[in-house]
Amino acid sequence: MIARSEEKAYCPAYYDSQFCSADRISDVCTKGVEVVVETATDLSEALVQSEKLPSLDADRIFTMINNYRADLGLSPYVKEEKLCSLARERGPELYDEIFVNGNIHGGLYDRDLPWWITENMKYGGSEESVFHWWLSSPIHRKAIEGDFTLSCGECFGNSCVQLFTSYTPK
Repeated sequence: MIARSEEKAYCPAYYDSQFCSADRISDVCTKGVEVVVETATDLSEALVQSEKLPSLDADRIFTMINNYRADLGLSPYVKEEKLCSLARERGPELYDEIFVNGNIHGGLYDRDLPWWITENMKYGGSEESVFHWWLSSPIHRKAIEGDFTLSCGECFGNSCVQLFTSYTPK
């Protein structure tokens, strides 16, 4: 779900807004992508609502990642609660980082964690499209194929984050 003010139709920055509708039900942008829009006066209200609405399945993406790793002969990633908690914190930050301020990964870097961590993030239409986009990008594929031992992800609507670490100190 994407939040927008009542005054203006929402389209992601990489779409031409002239092709967006303002019917408050859905916006159809160039490239034929349909974006479901919820009218909200601020992002925090939308995030509270998004937790109640359908979202992409982060567990399904995690399974796809581990199946891919198995096909390569790599050991599977293990989920760990501390990392999953961080992924849950990162989820709501993604909207602003992707569509508002363009400070991709800023919320993760600002935490100045004492250990090495890598983050994949994507706004996508399905779990498969998120996963395959990551594989088509060398830097994101490197994280999936990396020698980290732990991984956890979270999706809020169509925005997904996947974290990778072994808690190796910096």
